[in-house]
Formats: sequence, C-alpha cells, structure tokens
Amino acid sequence: GYDSESSEGDGLDADLDTMTEAELKAAMKRLDEDLAKVQRKKEEVRKKGEETEAALQDVVSRCDLHNFHLSTEISNFQTTLSTLHSTLHQTRAHDTTLKSLLTLHPLNDSYTISHSGSFGTINGFRLGRLQTVQVDWLEINAALGLACSLLKAFEDLIPDLIFSAYELVPCGSYSKVKSAGGTVYNLFSDGQFHLFGKRSLNAALKGYLTCLHHSQSYIAEQDRTLSLPYPLAVDRKGDVTVAGERWEWG
Repeated sequence: GYDSESSEGDGLDADLDTMTEAELKAAMKRLDEDLAKVQRKKEEVRKKGEETEAALQDVVSRCDLHNFHLSTEISNFQTTLSTLHSTLHQTRAHDTTLKSLLTLHPLNDSYTISHSGSFGTINGFRLGRLQTVQVDWLEINAALGLACSLLKAFEDLIPDLIFSAYELVPCGSYSKVKSAGGTVYNLFSDGQFHLFGKRSLNAALKGYLTCLHHSQSYIAEQDRTLSLPYPLAVDRKGDVTVAGERWEWG
C-alpha cells in the first residue's frame, strides 16, 4: 500500500517544478485518498464517542432511577416503621386500659374469692366443713349457690365456652346441676344426708367440677401462663379430683 508519511516526505523533497502533470495528479489522488481515510477514521471515532456517551447516559439514567426507587422504598419503610411504632404505642395504651377495665368487671365486684382458715370462701361464706368444724349447711348451700352462679356467669361471658356434659342452674342456696341426659341434681343439702340426697349432692358436685375442669382447659388453651391454684383432673371413670383428691361429701 501507499505510505502517506513517505509520500508526504517525498512530496516535500520533490521539486514541484520538475514533476510532470501525471505525477502531480497521482500525488493529488494519493492525498485525496489519505484525506478520505482520515475523514472515515474521524467519523468512526465520532460514532464511537456518541455510542459511548449514550451508553454512559443510559447507565447514569439507570442509576438515577435505581436511586429514586431506593429512596422511595426507604421512605415507605420509614412510614411503615412509624406506623408500627404508633400502633405499638396504641396497643400498649389499650392493654393498660383493658387491664384497668378488667379490675372493674362486675364479676370482680360481685364475687369475692378468699379463704378463712382451712376453708375457701366466696363472699364470706365457707365452702365445706370438717369433723372439727361443723359449718352450718345454710352457709355451705349459700356458698355453693354463689359458686354455681359465678361459673355460669363465666360461661355466659365467653361465647366459645360451652359446658356440654352438664348445665348449671343457679338458684341461690337451692342451685342445681342438670346432666346432658336431663337428670337434675341438687347442689345443696338439708344436712340429713339420706341415701338419695347424698347421691344427688355428690352427682351435682361432680357435674360442677366437670364444668370447672372444662373452664380450666379452655383457659389453658388461651393462655398457658394462667392456671388454677388447685389443678383439676378427670379420671377414666369420669370422677373429678382436686389437687389429686376426690371431692365429695362423706
């Protein structure tokens, strides 16, 4: 091929006066070809530059878009976090209010559970008797009636809590317990303890304790941190024990 630098040098060294017309035309042709090559190279460089600039602009645009989305996500996250903090604060406030309201529940004001010596009491009435302490049956019947009324109120208060085996029938000192089969047992006594009266009272106590055991199981399902101070259990015969002992009138 033709070396432009060599040609240029030759042109500079050559004596234009001695060059023929044909030689001048040939030299001009070579110069035009070299110029065209330079122009083509320049155009290629310009196009490469435009392509590079376009690619760089695309990268910048993508980065700007990514930064915009990232800023939006950060802003949304901060808004969500602020909402969660507000919700948590409200929940804690509601929890405090709920605890305060629970202390004002009518059941808490209507029924006072305590003890007197060896006896559990409800509203001051002793629930039970010992050989050494013969509590009057009027007091025991009143205590049993209140206990029946309280457990029935607890059942009515919670829609999901339903005593299926027995029905509690509060009626003051003459409350009753009704089995699923329709048999009614007296949750009270006149103190005479004839055969059928004793059986009726013990069956009523069994029914009452069965309902209480049902309540205990329901409470444990809702919150395992809550439990009765004296655990109830039902054996294979269906008898209920309190703290491992059967609870009945002798």
